[in-house]
Amino acid sequence: GFQEFVSNILCSREELADGLAAGEGLVEVDNVMSLAYSVLRNRVLPSLLNVEAASSKAFYPHRTFEAGEVAVLDRSANMGTRTDLNLAALIAHPTANFSEMHSTLDVLLYYIGVEYKLEPAEDPLFLAGRCGKIVVHGDTLGFLGEVRPEVLERRQITMPCSAFEINLNAVLRLMKT
Repeated sequence: GFQEFVSNILCSREELADGLAAGEGLVEVDNVMSLAYSVLRNRVLPSLLNVEAASSKAFYPHRTFEAGEVAVLDRSANMGTRTDLNLAALIAHPTANFSEMHSTLDVLLYYIGVEYKLEPAEDPLFLAGRCGKIVVHGDTLGFLGEVRPEVLERRQITMPCSAFEINLNAVLRLMKT
C-alpha cells in the first residue's frame, strides 16, 4: 500500500538541515554549478518530506517510500566517504503516529527475517519521546518516529507524519548470516 519515489542523491544543504545532528558533516560537491545540487544527501527521509510537501493536494492517507543511495563521511573508506543504500518510509494523515509506523516496520523486517529491538533515542527529525533507534545485534540500523511539527511547518506540510529510515546494506548483511 505504499507508493515508491525516486529522488536525486544531489540536493541543497537546506534540504538536509532539519535532519543534521550537531557537528554532522555532509559530502560536498566541488565547483558546483547550482546551490540546489551542492551536497550529496546523507539520508533519504528529507527527500520523502519534499515529496510530501509537494503532495498536499492529493487525497490522504499518503504512504510513500524510497530505497536510494546516500553518501556518508567515513574517514576509513576510500576517498573519505562511502555510499550506502537506505530505505525510508513515510505515512501522512490526520492521525499518523509512532505505533502505525512501528507496525509497518515490524511487518517489513518480519518478512525478511530480521529480528530487531526498538530503543528510545533522539534524532533531529523526530519528536523527543516518540523516536526510537532500530537495533539488531547491538548495531543501530536506523530510526523510527513522529516527525517534529517544526520540521513539517518549515516545509509547509499540514498533516502529521511518522516515518522510519534504515540502512539496507546492514540489513542485507544480516540476511546473509
